[in-house]
Amino acid sequence: MKTLLHTAAATCLILVGAAAAAQATVTKPWQDTNMHAGPDNAFPVVTRVTRHDTVQVQGCIEGFAWCDIVAGRRRGWVRGDALRNVLPGRVPVVTFSVEPYWDAHYRDRRWFADKSAWLGWGTPGWTPPPPRPRGRS
Repeated sequence: MKTLLHTAAATCLILVGAAAAAQATVTKPWQDTNMHAGPDNAFPVVTRVTRHDTVQVQGCIEGFAWCDIVAGRRRGWVRGDALRNVLPGRVPVVTFSVEPYWDAHYRDRRWFADKSAWLGWGTPGWTPPPPRPRGRS
């Protein structure tokens, strides 16, 4: 019986901790900012996030320079210093890979067709492709 009570108490603490961590990832930007398709200003802009928008932080790259967020029905990356209350220990550290991330979130975007040109992001000598003309699908 004692073991059952300890297990139940530990489970409650884990659930309370998980709920607190989930709540800690909800925040707002300090100011209006662009959401990008990857953790770099070179990536295409997905949308504009305003200082009034509530966002869900999915995680940040090591050093918290960029964070993966959800704002409404859009998902993308914003600079970590653009977000309020994003501190180590409050959000997980995540990594980024163009192919799986874009496959999951951007198949409907006109620049998705250029995905292969972005696969080298982060390697020495890589340069971003030129922006797609607006009329090209």
